[in-house]
Amino acid sequence: MTHHSPGHDSSAVEFTAPMTRGEAVAQRLRQEILSGELPPGTPMRDAELAARLGVSITPVRESVATLMAEGLIEALPNKRRRVAVLTQRQAEELSDLLGLLLLGALERLPLSSPEQSPVSEVSAAARHMARACRSVTRDAAEPAYRAFATTLIRATGHTELIRIAIPTLRRTLSMFRQYPVEPLLPTWAEALDDVVHHLDAMDAAESRAAAEEARSAAATRFSRLLADLLDIIRTGEGTPEGPHAGRAQPAG
Repeated sequence: MTHHSPGHDSSAVEFTAPMTRGEAVAQRLRQEILSGELPPGTPMRDAELAARLGVSITPVRESVATLMAEGLIEALPNKRRRVAVLTQRQAEELSDLLGLLLLGALERLPLSSPEQSPVSEVSAAARHMARACRSVTRDAAEPAYRAFATTLIRATGHTELIRIAIPTLRRTLSMFRQYPVEPLLPTWAEALDDVVHHLDAMDAAESRAAAEEARSAAATRFSRLLADLLDIIRTGEGTPEGPHAGRAQPAG
C-alpha cells in the first residue's frame, strides 16, 4: 500500500503509462515518415522493419496498422504496403479539410484581450508566413505555415478542435511534400496581408461589436483564400504535372 503525507493530493500526480512496443515503433515510423526519412512510396515490409528496429514482427504489425488508420501508410494488392503517395483527389480533399479546420479556428478566436492576446500572436504568425510566402520557396514557406496554423488552432483554446486539427496539419504537410506548392504561395501572401489587417483591428477593437466585425472580416477573407487555393489545385494552374506521385519509389 502506498502512504501519502497529510495534505497530499494524489490527483495532482501526473501519470503517463509507458508505451508498448507497438506504440514505440509507431512513433518511430511516424517520425520517419513525417520528416521525409521514409519518402512516399517506400515499401513497408514487416520483416525488414523488425530487423532494422530490433523488435519482433508483432509490434511492427501493430504499428503499421496504426499508421494505416492515420493515412500515412497505404495498402496495395498482394498484401503489400508502402508509405502513402499523394493523389490529385487527396490533394484536393486534404487542402479542403485543413482549410475548413483553420477557418473554424479563425471564427472561434476569443474576443477578449487577456494580458497576452492570442489574437496578436496569430497576427504575428500570419505576418511571418506572408513574408515567407513571398520568397516563393517551400523551405521558407512550410515552417512558417506550420507555425501559423499551429498558433491559430491553439489560440482558440478549443480542446476538441485542437485534438483533431493538429494531427490533420501534420499529415497534410507530410503528404504535401509531394506537391509543387510554389504556385500557391503568392495567393497565400496576398490573402494573409488582408487577414493580418483584420486581426490587428480585432486585437485593437474597443468594443465587442467591433471585435466581432473584424473577426468576421478576417474569416470572410480567409474563406475566399481557401476557395482560390482549391481552384488552383483542381485546375492545376501553374502545376501542369499535378502531384509528384511519379517521383515516389515503387513498392516491391
